[in-house]
Amino acid sequence: MHAQHSDHASPTPTRRRVPQRLKLALLAAALPPLVALLYLWLSTPAAESPAPAETATRSTQADLALTLADLATRAEQNPGNTRAWTALARAYRVVGRLAESAQAFARLGPALDRSPELLVEYADVLRALAGGRLEGRPLQLVRQALALDPQHAAALSLYATAGVQQRDHAPARL
Repeated sequence: MHAQHSDHASPTPTRRRVPQRLKLALLAAALPPLVALLYLWLSTPAAESPAPAETATRSTQADLALTLADLATRAEQNPGNTRAWTALARAYRVVGRLAESAQAFARLGPALDRSPELLVEYADVLRALAGGRLEGRPLQLVRQALALDPQHAAALSLYATAGVQQRDHAPARL
């Protein structure tokens, strides 16, 4: 028997939506810190009255430092206040103080375990502290987020990234 050949070209393979998911995941991960920065900028006196760029930069940095100190104080005074710890973790993340961000995320307790968004943000901070590697605790947090929400875009993106890093492309084909 021979195989029959068709004159019709095979249909073009469908394109995966991974790039779109990646865009959505990056947007989802970047949006809360950007909103926090916008809030901090709009709530400062420097935003109300224009000043020379250098003065405004120093003023904004001082205001940011005071805001972070205030958030840290409120969180420390009420260890059960998950909103304060979440705001502090996110604020530290936005300003690049990743070690402090990780410590604040670790203080969230059970609230962390119930939120795929917080789990992914924490995993991303730990990934950055690990030089971009998604293994160990960061990967565990991503898996935990996916167990809570199997369609969580940022978690899926990080999971696919972990698979590529480990040269296991199965997670990338979700």
